[in-house]
Amino acid sequence: MPIEPHRIRTAAQHLFEALDRGDPFEPLPVECAPRDPEEAYAIQSQLQSLRAPRLGPVAGWKIAGAAHAWPATLPPEAPILAGIHASRILHGPATLRAADYLHLGLHCEIVLELGVDVPARAAPADGAQAARFVRAAMPAFEVLDDRGLRLPPPPALIRDVIAAN
Repeated sequence: MPIEPHRIRTAAQHLFEALDRGDPFEPLPVECAPRDPEEAYAIQSQLQSLRAPRLGPVAGWKIAGAAHAWPATLPPEAPILAGIHASRILHGPATLRAADYLHLGLHCEIVLELGVDVPARAAPADGAQAARFVRAAMPAFEVLDDRGLRLPPPPALIRDVIAAN
């Protein structure tokens, strides 16, 4: 299905404004809701561009291997990706204001710091090939705001969740 730039811009602007107001999570309006994962990621990319002046550029990526929970929506091998803006990466102790979050949560994570850029490839790298790019592995906390969304989200909403991350 061809991506329609107007749909992408409309959806990203809708999400940008909802995030700016601190609104609870709501599905996107049907006229701009992503119809497939490709559209969801296009909306996510446009949203990242809208948020970059305030939050900084995307400086890292969260990769969730939870696609097995939504077999009707994504292929089981597909990770779920989301960019992390530079201002959202905190090193060392940090103080956060609870009032800045609608529904604050913490996840324990393993962070991989890459030592070099990973070249584009026609086929995915296996574990041994990918390990050559890793400079360090470390524990971390992901500070998240699920905006009141029931987790895991129902399959019908996963594309909206991808777009909003």
